[in-house]
Amino acid sequence: MSVHEVLPPPPIRFRSRESLDDHVVRHVLRGRDERWDDVFDPEVLANAREEWEQGCFGANCEQIADEYERIVSGAIVRACQSGQWHYHLAEYVWRPQSSGSKRYVRTATLQTVVAWPPADLLRIVAKAAVRGERMFPYTIRSAFRPWPWLTGNSYVKKSLEWAAERDRLRNDNCQVLETHY
Repeated sequence: MSVHEVLPPPPIRFRSRESLDDHVVRHVLRGRDERWDDVFDPEVLANAREEWEQGCFGANCEQIADEYERIVSGAIVRACQSGQWHYHLAEYVWRPQSSGSKRYVRTATLQTVVAWPPADLLRIVAKAAVRGERMFPYTIRSAFRPWPWLTGNSYVKKSLEWAAERDRLRNDNCQVLETHY
């Protein structure tokens, strides 16, 4: 399959409810250093943290999780549609050209979009599996606020430094398809 830039259609969801809930616990309920208090209703967030601390993922936690997924999905879709603050990456493996062949070819297995929209202070990773000529829907694999205390140009500068370092560390099994700054 010829892997090419494909914009993820909205909405993009986490790959499972369990994955979404795990992210909410790690980054919102436990991760107070990510400063989500300015994003969610403070009362609902406080109630969700209390529920979770009591060992329950109740109605308030569910409400926060649903809103978190909407926020993250909207942010990555807007970044892709705007043509800014993201890059597309294809990941490959080496497979025999045919059964029993000693000749190997590079075969695409994943297409990734990494976004860092400054308005949302988020870093988001979404991936879509590629099998032969078929590309499956994107799913959110990671979303968090790496530098919530930075704003404006400081956030953009830090994000660009991070993206450049990621590009530098890529191995032969990855290819950056397109970068939008």
